[in-house]
Amino acid sequence: MTFSRVAMLALVLVPVCIGCGAPDPLSAQVSGSVSYDGQALENGIITFRPADGQGPTAGDAITAGKYSVKMMPGEKIVEISASKIVGEEKVYADMPDSPMRPKTVALVPDKYNIQSELKYSAAAGANTQDFSLPK
Repeated sequence: MTFSRVAMLALVLVPVCIGCGAPDPLSAQVSGSVSYDGQALENGIITFRPADGQGPTAGDAITAGKYSVKMMPGEKIVEISASKIVGEEKVYADMPDSPMRPKTVALVPDKYNIQSELKYSAAAGANTQDFSLPK
């Protein structure tokens, strides 16, 4: 690529990228850690649902006990789920040549996920919220 092509490409891309990564003043960025029974959750999912049922749900993976989620501000119901593989099971139990899939068990009780009792009020801008879930 000649110098003039590189210069032309830079002139095109620089204006496009101006403002990239700028914080959105109308959104909330929530990050923190998640532990259960005193241990960091190695892998899982955290979800923030609007408490009033209006608006989008946001969520992300929990990795090495950490998460970061961008969402709309407001009162949220927080759902945290994690599971571990405990073996294998047949996809179709009644078929002898059925393919196998991982068999998992939930690591976190329903009161923290499908019947969540956790709430959080996200403010616009950067927020930090750790969740230390007792057994």
